Amino acid sequence: MYEGLDRLKRALHPGQPMDIVEQCEIVAKALSPSGEFPNNKRKLGEYLGVSENKLYKMEIVHLKMIPEAKEWFKGSIYQVNTAYNVAVLNSEAQETFVREAKKLESDNPIQKVNE
Repeated sequence: MYEGLDRLKRALHPGQPMDIVEQCEIVAKALSPSGEFPNNKRKLGEYLGVSENKLYKMEIVHLKMIPEAKEWFKGSIYQVNTAYNVAVLNSEAQETFVREAKKLESDNPIQKVNE
């Protein structure tokens, strides 16, 4: 029942990395009305060993980040604060971020989670 959450729990505590987009998706599903912890960040935070604030940021990333930005973050080693800072931007600013990040990445490739 908690398969995704168990993988996330292991990934949040180093050993088995998981990209931030997947982490945020699992959190959003767990907090959804049909999830394992419906609208209960406190209990989910206790289960995962993370703060409610981190879960809030993860939920925002899942809900507000545009698809192009999610695609760019997939597989990266970026953490929730960086993704959250992008997700709270309006869609035009997120598009600009992705465009600029791709330019920079062509000069200095971003390390991926599974490398």
